[in-house]
Amino acid sequence: MGDIDNGIENLRALIDQAHHELGEVCAKGPHNRFRMSVPARPDH
Repeated sequence: MGDIDNGIENLRALIDQAHHELGEVCAKGPHNRFRMSVPARPDH
């Protein structure tokens, strides 16, 4: 395989991983998985 073929396979693997991850997030429903915590900065 050439460099382009390897790049395409890597991209497909990332897409498959993202698809699986999104499916799990949707299956769980609302939760705090992606909630960010911002530290308080009262002087700003």
